[in-house]
Amino acid sequence: MKTSITLTSLALFGVVAGIYWYMQPLESPVSEPVAPETGEDFLANQTEGDIVLMQLQDSAKKQTITLERIRSEWFLKYPVFYPADPMMAEGLASAIRLSRKARRLVPEKGWAEYGLERPSLKIGIRQSRSARRRYLYLGDLSPVSPHVYARWDREGEYFLVDQDLKKAFDRSVYSLRQKRVFRTPLAGVAKIRVRTRLGEEYELALQKDRWVWMEPVELLGAPVDPQTAEEIFRHIQALYVKEFLDDETLWPETLGLSPWGPRVQVSPQSGLAEVIDLGSEVKDRDAVYAQRQGEPALLLISREHIQRLFEIAKTARQKAPEAVSL
Repeated sequence: MKTSITLTSLALFGVVAGIYWYMQPLESPVSEPVAPETGEDFLANQTEGDIVLMQLQDSAKKQTITLERIRSEWFLKYPVFYPADPMMAEGLASAIRLSRKARRLVPEKGWAEYGLERPSLKIGIRQSRSARRRYLYLGDLSPVSPHVYARWDREGEYFLVDQDLKKAFDRSVYSLRQKRVFRTPLAGVAKIRVRTRLGEEYELALQKDRWVWMEPVELLGAPVDPQTAEEIFRHIQALYVKEFLDDETLWPETLGLSPWGPRVQVSPQSGLAEVIDLGSEVKDRDAVYAQRQGEPALLLISREHIQRLFEIAKTARQKAPEAVSL
């Protein structure tokens, strides 16, 4: 799961780089370009953070996805509300910013000939400095080059963009959601607490640049083996959402979720702790029902990773030295 997500993110940024190199004058079967109009002006002097809303309207899939930046963080606003994958969202915003470099051309035929009368993909964009929303239309593939026709709403000119830009916006809701279970950067973690299905509780805390046991109480203050701490971090970092359960008829209680059941808690050096409650196992899918505390979304995460995390904590506790004074 982690590898596929990383590859997807790298591919998206590769698309952005390719778009940048493409934005040089191209030979075209249509007329010479005219002066750029409001679409380019709309994106003029764009910097990271200026785009605060992107709406993807895919007529072929009959799907609309809305992303919005709220206080420097990207969220899906429609069809569900959930944190967005920051690399994916910012990669799409960067691709839009680079599109302004394409030269404008005057059409020789009607918009239908370019797939721009009823475009298969519309991208709505709003900036922080304006409440106005503009739409970028992406149409058919050019017959003479690996590019697609594009234009801005209410403009009489079109331009060509790399076909990979259109592919970059061909996204599912799942692909744009934040799939990390824990979002605290590992460098900022100060405490980890685990409660197993048997009710065993283990807690590690960072004290004076070393990890020590806080629970069980008989190990209070005993040092945690650095390799054990690293392995615990690795499994926490590897926890990704396998599936989002958006069925409104599901209730946490019916999935075995309870604040008194198994859970994993990650506390940052400052700010609120991240807590995920764990429910019943779905063995035929190697999954466990889960829910982040304070969020309504019901999740499926890797059963194997959770079991391994519990095993590491239990083994480390058995091998831990006697408690020492703090």
